[in-house]
Amino acid sequence: MENYLLFEKKLDTFDNYLIVEGLNIRELIDKFKSSNSNKRKYANILIASLISIYSVAKINQFIDSQNIPQSDKEILKSELVAQKDTGYKDIDSIKLSQSGWDFIKNEEKFIERAYSLGDGMITIGYGHAEPIKTSKYKEGDIISHADAYKILIEDVNNVAEDVRRIFKQWDDQGIHIKLTQGQYDALISMTYNMGIGNMRTSDFIQKLKVGDYKSAADSIKTTYIEDKFPGIENRRLKEYKLFKS
Repeated sequence: MENYLLFEKKLDTFDNYLIVEGLNIRELIDKFKSSNSNKRKYANILIASLISIYSVAKINQFIDSQNIPQSDKEILKSELVAQKDTGYKDIDSIKLSQSGWDFIKNEEKFIERAYSLGDGMITIGYGHAEPIKTSKYKEGDIISHADAYKILIEDVNNVAEDVRRIFKQWDDQGIHIKLTQGQYDALISMTYNMGIGNMRTSDFIQKLKVGDYKSAADSIKTTYIEDKFPGIENRRLKEYKLFKS
């Protein structure tokens, strides 16, 4: 109980270690304070980080406590209102949710024994696939749950980076697309399943690029459906619902 009360006290008073150091917010604050052209960008990421843990009232209290010009406080508060009102965030400020992780893990399902996919690839664990010619796995090899999950984490992180590169290219073109948590989780799940190359050329991503969220959502149900993988149609329907959530 004593430890809990200490934590609660730190939470209420925005203890420097808890907020600024423990959550690595200090670097974002410094970038926000020193930036001109990217001030909105850093404000967006900073507020998104705080929203994931604190209430609007506490975030406003934190903003008021900062030694920054009043105009900068207004930028932060306006970003707080915008994110709370819409739920849309820049992709740099979103991470796969726990339910997103669970969704991918459950859909891929654990495969203990490596087997060939019939297209020059071999798969094992949670949907991990490698070219047979260069893979360390041979048909019949066995993997543990723990090792398979480590590979899943690495694979999903790589997919997330690939997706971020797409959005970075759009940003460079002056196209700024924001996503909700559900939309991001669905996007990562789809990309993990179909590969970044297929995602880049899909109707789904092209519709998302122009901000047509409704058409993008509708196209999920028919994206990369293959007869040899009969379960994909059902997965896409789930991802459609996740995108719409």
